[in-house]
Amino acid sequence: MTDADAEFIEQVYFGTRREEFAALGWAPEQLEMFLRMQLNFQQQSFRMQFPEADSSIIVFENERVGRLIVERTAKETRIIDIAVLPECRSRGIGTEILRKFIEDAKNEDKKIALNVLKTNVRAFNLYQKLGFVVTGDDEMYYSMEQ
Repeated sequence: MTDADAEFIEQVYFGTRREEFAALGWAPEQLEMFLRMQLNFQQQSFRMQFPEADSSIIVFENERVGRLIVERTAKETRIIDIAVLPECRSRGIGTEILRKFIEDAKNEDKKIALNVLKTNVRAFNLYQKLGFVVTGDDEMYYSMEQ
C-alpha cells in the first residue's frame, strides 16, 4: 500500500462503515466527514500500536477489492485489519486470505490473533467457522485466536 492508494483506502473504509453509521440519519456530507475523521484516527492508531505492520491492497482477478494490515512476530501473526469492498464480498476472497494465514501459521508453529467488532456478526461467524475462538472481549471487540 502506498500514498497513491489513499483514495481507494477511503473507499474501502467508507464502504465497510457507512452502513453501520447510516442509522444516525446524518446528511451524506456529515457522514462522509465523520467517516474521514474516523479513518484518519484508525490509521494513526494502527501506526502507533503496530509500527511494524505490513499494509497491502487486496487484489482479486486484477481488481483492487480491499485492504489488509498484518503484523508478524516470531510467535504470532496478528491480523489488524482485513476489509473487502461490500460489492466484492461473498466471493470467498476473505476466506481464502484467512486460510492462507492459517496454513502459514501451522507451518511456522505460530498462532493467529485478531480483534473483531462485536457488531460485525458476519466476520465473527466466518472466524468461528475457520476455527478461531474467543479469548477475551471488551465493550466493542472480541479478541480471537487460532
